[in-house]
Amino acid sequence: VAGEGGDAASAGATQNHSEASLHTAVERACINGDIEALKDVWGQWVGGGYERLMGARRLTPLMVAAMHNRNECFQWIMTTMRTTSSKVLEAKDADGRTALFHASSSGCLPAVASLLVAGADTGVRDANGDSPALRAAVSGHGEALELLLLRDCEGGDIALSNNQGKLAIVEAAAGGHLECVEVLLEAGAGIDDP
Repeated sequence: VAGEGGDAASAGATQNHSEASLHTAVERACINGDIEALKDVWGQWVGGGYERLMGARRLTPLMVAAMHNRNECFQWIMTTMRTTSSKVLEAKDADGRTALFHASSSGCLPAVASLLVAGADTGVRDANGDSPALRAAVSGHGEALELLLLRDCEGGDIALSNNQGKLAIVEAAAGGHLECVEVLLEAGAGIDDP
């Protein structure tokens, strides 16, 4: 167990620390972008089953790497977990968000692209009714938004509204995300959309 005030990865631990910390050793390695620590603890994590170390927020290592824009860790996990990719891609955190949500919100463009190639669902909605594209727009990640909209060009939700009726184009404009506003306008979004 990591010492008082230390985390499992920096202490070099290779055992499950989910009871002692909100972040497991695997999650901490992903947060820090420490690929060697990730490789060191990965075998033990996988040995306990995919759901084992998701913690109270139910974050998977793939989600953590995506949300912290740690592409090297993200790509390594994608490659390592290829045999269970549908389970990895569709896993949801406590708020109903998949890895694609986290990659879109953080602007981790290589992760967004990898997830789309792997078949991640762009139409999934979280507990607020947000989609990955809406999260990219609100967070100001125009390139990620463009990739998501290209994937959704046939029958996609260009209005990008959530359960509260908030429109991506309005939220992006309010946040000063001009690139996202331009991407949405080019895709045909308007302020009068439902």
